[in-house]
Amino acid sequence: MTRRRLFRSSRWVWIGCLLTAFLAAGSVAAIQRSVTVQAHWRVLPYQVLQFVDTDDDASAAVYIIREPTARDWEKGSMEDEYAFRLRVVSNTSWKLQVTRPSAAQVAVEIRGHGSRYAPLTQDGLVVAAGANGSYEIGIDIRIPLGQDSVPVGEPLNLVFTLMSL
Repeated sequence: MTRRRLFRSSRWVWIGCLLTAFLAAGSVAAIQRSVTVQAHWRVLPYQVLQFVDTDDDASAAVYIIREPTARDWEKGSMEDEYAFRLRVVSNTSWKLQVTRPSAAQVAVEIRGHGSRYAPLTQDGLVVAAGANGSYEIGIDIRIPLGQDSVPVGEPLNLVFTLMSL
């Protein structure tokens, strides 16, 4: 092979390499410029209401009225702090309402632990509210004692409803 022919063939090899490199660099640049990733999502409201110490997601509970003690008669009421303990997990603002599905023979007052007692009716009572997060809520029950006898052992049905604000 002559020197001139060798030079010509190596020149074409160099031109081919340069052309390939130029096209590859242009392709990479075009790919880098043309690829755009957009991610969109919508977070839906999520709420869980559970009784503490159970995996039960039920929203209804039964409170059995106990026998009043001598101390209860002195105070004029039976009070049961933390009669129920509930866990609320929510990614939105919420409120917890308690209702009685049917009229009972006995007056009942209820509260979220630490707040004021209010009479529980069939219309319901908001006992707690909060923002997003995880909360443990104590529910206290008080039964005023009057001249009437207390229906000991009577079940008091309660329905707990967690609602978004």
